[in-house]
Amino acid sequence: MKKSAMGLMMACMLCVGNSVSGQQAARQVVSPKITSHEIRFEVKGANASKVELRGEWMAADAPAIPMVKDAEGYWSVSIPHPKPDLYTYQFIVDGVPANDAANLFTVRDRVAEQSALIVPGEATAHFTEAKQRGNLSQVWYDSPAIGTNRRMFIYTPYGYENSTESYPVLYLFHPGGRDEASWSGIGRMRQIMDHLIEKGLAKPMVVVMPSINIEQEASKTLMIPESNLDFNKPEHAMTFPKSMVEDIIPYVEKHYRVKKDRASRAIAGASRGGRYTMNITNHYPGMFDYIGVFSMGLRGAELDTADKDFTSMKQGGFKLYWVGCGKQDHLFESVNELDKVLQRNGIAHTYYISEGAHVFQEWRDYLNRFAPLLFR
Repeated sequence: MKKSAMGLMMACMLCVGNSVSGQQAARQVVSPKITSHEIRFEVKGANASKVELRGEWMAADAPAIPMVKDAEGYWSVSIPHPKPDLYTYQFIVDGVPANDAANLFTVRDRVAEQSALIVPGEATAHFTEAKQRGNLSQVWYDSPAIGTNRRMFIYTPYGYENSTESYPVLYLFHPGGRDEASWSGIGRMRQIMDHLIEKGLAKPMVVVMPSINIEQEASKTLMIPESNLDFNKPEHAMTFPKSMVEDIIPYVEKHYRVKKDRASRAIAGASRGGRYTMNITNHYPGMFDYIGVFSMGLRGAELDTADKDFTSMKQGGFKLYWVGCGKQDHLFESVNELDKVLQRNGIAHTYYISEGAHVFQEWRDYLNRFAPLLFR
């Protein structure tokens, strides 16, 4: 069933794309067309009986937006600007999702590559390309703690290659269900850091983005067979934290020109990456001076040992503990519990509450706010 649906989707995308390219001389399709007050979408689909639009700016239960066909077989619709952000979207052609063949800008979330757009505004000023751009590398390293050769992404700031300076490091973890490419893709990490550094809003730093998925050597898109390691099993709860301390940090500090003291190390993660951030800083206190927990809190049995765990972290010392969560996030109450634990134990922290849900729209904003606070 899944193969059939995927085949149908690819066939539809090919059909739409060929229809567009075949009409280039007669009519240039510009989609999306972003003006000062609206966004216009258009697609060639003369043989389609129904075309709709669905975008990430819409509520999950909202109906798709109908598109209207003109006499030449072009379907179009215009919508008012949603709030400034990066959004993915798709056309629904006779019930089958299809990307916008006229739009070269796509991002991958989980395993799906989707058409995307950026609504301009103050909130998205750091999502486009800066003038001074850092480099992003795919790095393979051995992980004895996990027992495999694994991939991570590493960002080096503009000027790193021509400098003799040593840099501080931010270790940044992706949410559950994503992978090591997520922060540099849909997370816009490189663009955000490039702008912050270029404007002098953040210190130049190296950013390390490993995979927290212990069953994977790398993203599913590489088609590497996965192991049966399960992070949910008690015996594997500390497997990634152990690899972080024994494999990843030593690799980075050996192969990159970085500072090796705690004052020059930061750690942050979203969702399950936030849980690992707490696990690492609680069980290996004193390694990081800057800690960021995005959209992850405490619940269930975690609350029973929270006072002990966070007292250990407090005794290890730190300079910044930053927590962020949205009011519509399904984990909001658990983050409120984390806030209570931190308050009860006299742990100074910043708790930033946004309006959104458990999505990268929030986590991009958190990175934009968190990074300027580091290494000051």
